[in-house]
Amino acid sequence: MTRIACFVEKYNFSNSMEAGALQSFKQTAEHLGHEFNFMFRSGLSEIPKYDAVFIRATTDPLYTAYVVSRTAWVLGLKVVDDPESIKVCANKIHQYKLFEKYNVPRIPTIFLNKEEFHHRQIEEIFELFGKPVVIKAPYTSFSKYVEKVSCETSFREVAKRFFRRSDYIVVQKFMPSHFDWRVGVLNGEVLYVCKYMMPKGKWKHGVKRRGKPSFIWGRTVTL
Repeated sequence: MTRIACFVEKYNFSNSMEAGALQSFKQTAEHLGHEFNFMFRSGLSEIPKYDAVFIRATTDPLYTAYVVSRTAWVLGLKVVDDPESIKVCANKIHQYKLFEKYNVPRIPTIFLNKEEFHHRQIEEIFELFGKPVVIKAPYTSFSKYVEKVSCETSFREVAKRFFRRSDYIVVQKFMPSHFDWRVGVLNGEVLYVCKYMMPKGKWKHGVKRRGKPSFIWGRTVTL
Protein backbone atom coordinates (compact mmCIF):
# COMPACT_ATOMS: atom_id res chain seq x y z
CA MET A 1 0.00 0.00 0.00
CA THR A 2 1.19 3.50 -0.88
CA ARG A 3 0.26 6.52 1.21
CA ILE A 4 -0.63 9.35 -1.17
CA ALA A 5 -1.20 12.98 -0.21
CA CYS A 6 -3.15 15.08 -2.71
CA PHE A 7 -2.30 18.74 -2.18
CA VAL A 8 -5.28 20.99 -2.86
CA GLU A 9 -6.52 24.49 -2.11
CA LYS A 10 -10.09 25.42 -1.19
CA TYR A 11 -10.74 26.73 -4.71
CA ASN A 12 -10.19 23.23 -6.11
CA PHE A 13 -13.57 22.27 -4.66
CA SER A 14 -15.46 25.37 -5.86
CA ASN A 15 -16.14 23.83 -9.28
CA SER A 16 -18.38 20.75 -9.30
CA MET A 17 -16.50 19.08 -12.17
CA GLU A 18 -13.13 19.51 -10.50
CA ALA A 19 -14.50 18.38 -7.15
CA GLY A 20 -15.89 15.29 -8.87
CA ALA A 21 -12.53 14.58 -10.50
CA LEU A 22 -10.79 14.80 -7.12
CA GLN A 23 -13.21 12.29 -5.65
CA SER A 24 -12.59 10.00 -8.64
CA PHE A 25 -8.84 10.14 -7.97
CA LYS A 26 -9.46 9.22 -4.34
CA GLN A 27 -11.87 6.38 -5.12
CA THR A 28 -9.56 4.91 -7.78
CA ALA A 29 -6.53 5.00 -5.49
CA GLU A 30 -8.44 3.36 -2.65
CA HIS A 31 -9.89 0.75 -5.01
CA LEU A 32 -6.31 -0.18 -5.92
CA GLY A 33 -5.45 -0.58 -2.25
CA HIS A 34 -3.73 2.75 -1.58
CA GLU A 35 -4.36 5.42 1.03
CA PHE A 36 -5.35 8.77 -0.48
CA ASN A 37 -5.83 11.90 1.63
CA PHE A 38 -6.44 15.51 0.68
CA MET A 39 -3.84 17.87 2.12
CA PHE A 40 -4.33 21.62 2.60
CA ARG A 41 -1.79 24.28 3.60
CA SER A 42 -2.42 23.60 7.26
CA GLY A 43 -1.20 20.02 6.81
CA LEU A 44 2.19 20.60 5.19
CA SER A 45 4.02 19.30 8.25
CA GLU A 46 2.47 15.90 7.44
CA ILE A 47 4.36 15.52 4.13
CA PRO A 48 7.10 13.24 5.59
CA LYS A 49 4.43 10.72 6.61
CA TYR A 50 3.54 9.99 2.97
CA ASP A 51 5.15 8.01 0.16
CA ALA A 52 3.96 10.25 -2.67
CA VAL A 53 2.40 13.67 -3.26
CA PHE A 54 -0.03 14.44 -6.07
CA ILE A 55 -0.51 18.19 -6.58
CA ARG A 56 -3.83 19.49 -7.88
CA ALA A 57 -3.46 23.13 -6.79
CA THR A 58 -2.04 25.57 -9.35
CA THR A 59 1.64 24.72 -9.86
CA ASP A 60 3.31 28.13 -9.94
CA PRO A 61 6.82 28.69 -8.48
CA LEU A 62 5.36 31.65 -6.56
CA TYR A 63 2.60 29.57 -4.94
CA THR A 64 2.44 27.13 -2.04
CA ALA A 65 2.21 24.21 -4.48
CA TYR A 66 5.86 24.70 -5.43
CA VAL A 67 6.90 24.62 -1.76
CA VAL A 68 5.00 21.35 -1.39
CA SER A 69 6.62 19.89 -4.50
CA ARG A 70 10.11 20.95 -3.51
CA THR A 71 9.71 19.65 0.05
CA ALA A 72 8.44 16.26 -1.14
CA TRP A 73 11.23 16.04 -3.72
CA VAL A 74 13.96 16.78 -1.15
CA LEU A 75 12.48 14.13 1.16
CA GLY A 76 12.73 11.56 -1.64
CA LEU A 77 8.99 11.16 -2.21
CA LYS A 78 7.41 10.56 -5.58
CA VAL A 79 5.78 13.84 -6.59
CA VAL A 80 3.63 15.06 -9.49
CA ASP A 81 4.38 17.74 -10.57
CA ASP A 82 8.06 17.69 -9.64
CA PRO A 83 9.73 21.04 -8.83
CA GLU A 84 11.99 21.12 -11.89
CA SER A 85 9.05 20.61 -14.24
CA ILE A 86 7.12 23.36 -12.45
CA LYS A 87 10.01 25.81 -12.83
CA VAL A 88 10.35 25.12 -16.56
CA CYS A 89 6.71 24.73 -17.56
CA ALA A 90 5.45 27.68 -15.52
CA ASN A 91 8.16 30.05 -16.76
CA LYS A 92 7.48 31.42 -20.23
CA ILE A 93 11.09 32.57 -20.68
CA HIS A 94 12.47 29.08 -19.96
CA GLN A 95 9.89 27.60 -22.32
CA TYR A 96 10.70 29.84 -25.27
CA LYS A 97 14.43 29.37 -24.86
CA LEU A 98 13.89 25.61 -25.01
CA PHE A 99 11.68 26.05 -28.09
CA GLU A 100 14.48 28.03 -29.68
CA LYS A 101 17.15 25.50 -28.69
CA TYR A 102 15.24 22.56 -30.18
CA ASN A 103 13.85 24.52 -33.16
CA VAL A 104 10.20 24.15 -32.10
CA PRO A 105 7.82 26.46 -34.04
CA ARG A 106 6.77 29.34 -31.79
CA ILE A 107 4.98 32.67 -31.76
CA PRO A 108 7.31 35.66 -32.41
CA THR A 109 8.36 36.70 -28.91
CA ILE A 110 10.65 39.16 -27.14
CA PHE A 111 11.54 39.59 -23.48
CA LEU A 112 11.49 43.08 -22.04
CA ASN A 113 13.19 44.18 -18.81
CA LYS A 114 12.52 47.29 -16.76
CA GLU A 115 15.49 49.18 -18.22
CA GLU A 116 14.13 48.65 -21.76
CA PHE A 117 10.66 49.86 -20.83
CA HIS A 118 10.48 53.24 -22.59
CA HIS A 119 8.60 55.04 -25.36
CA ARG A 120 10.89 54.15 -28.26
CA GLN A 121 11.01 50.47 -27.32
CA ILE A 122 7.22 50.28 -27.20
CA GLU A 123 7.01 51.94 -30.62
CA GLU A 124 9.49 49.42 -32.04
CA ILE A 125 7.48 46.51 -30.62
CA PHE A 126 4.30 47.72 -32.32
CA GLU A 127 6.24 48.25 -35.57
CA LEU A 128 7.65 44.72 -35.35
CA PHE A 129 4.55 42.79 -34.25
CA GLY A 130 1.71 45.10 -35.30
CA LYS A 131 -1.30 45.80 -33.09
CA PRO A 132 -2.48 44.38 -30.79
CA VAL A 133 0.28 42.54 -28.94
CA VAL A 134 0.01 40.15 -26.00
CA ILE A 135 1.86 40.83 -22.75
CA LYS A 136 2.50 38.05 -20.24
CA ALA A 137 4.16 37.80 -16.87
CA PRO A 138 6.82 35.03 -17.01
CA TYR A 139 5.08 32.95 -14.35
CA THR A 140 1.49 32.44 -15.41
CA SER A 141 -1.09 29.71 -15.95
CA PHE A 142 -4.68 29.49 -17.15
CA SER A 143 -4.40 32.94 -18.78
CA LYS A 144 -3.73 34.80 -15.54
CA TYR A 145 -1.46 37.80 -16.09
CA VAL A 146 -2.01 37.60 -19.85
CA GLU A 147 -3.36 40.76 -21.49
CA LYS A 148 -3.86 42.10 -25.01
CA VAL A 149 -2.95 45.75 -25.67
CA SER A 150 -3.29 48.01 -28.71
CA CYS A 151 -1.78 51.34 -27.65
CA GLU A 152 1.12 52.71 -25.62
CA THR A 153 -1.11 53.77 -22.73
CA SER A 154 -2.52 50.28 -22.18
CA PHE A 155 0.92 48.76 -22.81
CA ARG A 156 2.41 50.86 -20.01
CA GLU A 157 -0.44 50.13 -17.61
CA VAL A 158 -0.25 46.36 -18.08
CA ALA A 159 3.56 46.24 -18.12
CA LYS A 160 3.84 48.20 -14.87
CA ARG A 161 1.48 45.74 -13.14
CA PHE A 162 3.39 42.72 -14.44
CA PHE A 163 6.79 44.20 -13.52
CA ARG A 164 5.65 44.00 -9.89
CA ARG A 165 5.84 40.20 -10.27
CA SER A 166 9.06 39.94 -12.27
CA ASP A 167 12.04 41.87 -13.65
CA TYR A 168 11.03 40.70 -17.13
CA ILE A 169 7.82 40.52 -19.13
CA VAL A 170 7.02 38.53 -22.27
CA VAL A 171 5.68 40.36 -25.34
CA GLN A 172 4.25 38.40 -28.27
CA LYS A 173 2.72 38.93 -31.66
CA PHE A 174 -1.04 38.39 -31.38
CA MET A 175 -1.94 35.25 -33.32
CA PRO A 176 -5.63 34.28 -32.81
CA SER A 177 -6.39 30.61 -32.23
CA HIS A 178 -9.47 28.56 -31.42
CA PHE A 179 -7.53 26.41 -28.94
CA ASP A 180 -4.36 25.86 -26.91
CA TRP A 181 -2.50 22.57 -26.78
CA ARG A 182 -1.99 20.83 -23.46
CA VAL A 183 0.41 17.88 -23.29
CA GLY A 184 0.86 15.77 -20.17
CA VAL A 185 4.21 14.04 -19.71
CA LEU A 186 4.94 11.44 -17.03
CA ASN A 187 8.41 9.98 -16.48
CA GLY A 188 9.58 11.32 -19.84
CA GLU A 189 6.71 9.82 -21.85
CA VAL A 190 3.63 11.53 -23.29
CA LEU A 191 0.62 10.58 -21.16
CA TYR A 192 -2.10 12.56 -22.94
CA VAL A 193 -2.69 15.33 -25.47
CA CYS A 194 -5.74 17.58 -25.51
CA LYS A 195 -7.04 20.88 -26.81
CA TYR A 196 -8.26 23.63 -24.51
CA MET A 197 -10.88 25.33 -26.69
CA MET A 198 -11.34 29.08 -26.37
CA PRO A 199 -14.72 30.23 -25.03
CA LYS A 200 -16.98 31.39 -27.85
CA GLY A 201 -16.11 34.90 -28.96
CA LYS A 202 -13.06 35.10 -26.66
CA TRP A 203 -9.35 35.13 -27.38
CA LYS A 204 -8.09 33.42 -24.21
CA HIS A 205 -9.15 31.07 -21.41
CA GLY A 206 -10.46 32.15 -18.05
CA VAL A 207 -12.20 35.32 -19.17
CA LYS A 208 -13.98 36.98 -16.28
CA ARG A 209 -17.74 37.36 -16.61
CA ARG A 210 -18.81 40.99 -16.76
CA GLY A 211 -19.91 42.14 -13.31
CA LYS A 212 -19.40 38.67 -11.80
CA PRO A 213 -16.54 36.98 -9.90
CA SER A 214 -16.75 33.78 -11.99
CA PHE A 215 -14.81 32.94 -15.16
CA ILE A 216 -15.69 31.56 -18.58
CA TRP A 217 -13.82 28.42 -19.65
CA GLY A 218 -13.89 26.61 -22.97
CA ARG A 219 -14.45 22.89 -23.41
CA THR A 220 -11.63 20.33 -23.48
CA VAL A 221 -11.13 17.98 -26.43
CA THR A 222 -9.01 14.88 -25.81
CA LEU A 223 -7.03 13.26 -28.61
